[in-house]
Amino acid sequence: MYDEIIEELWEIKDSIAREQDNDIRKLAVCLQSSHPGDLSVSPLV
Repeated sequence: MYDEIIEELWEIKDSIAREQDNDIRKLAVCLQSSHPGDLSVSPLV
């Protein structure tokens, strides 16, 4: 079943990931800085 909303969310997620060079550490920092105090993310080891 095709869902336009899910498709759009995936496109946004992929765009943000590309902006961060698909680096999970850069992505975590980006998300934390855009929503300070809202996200609880454990430090990457």
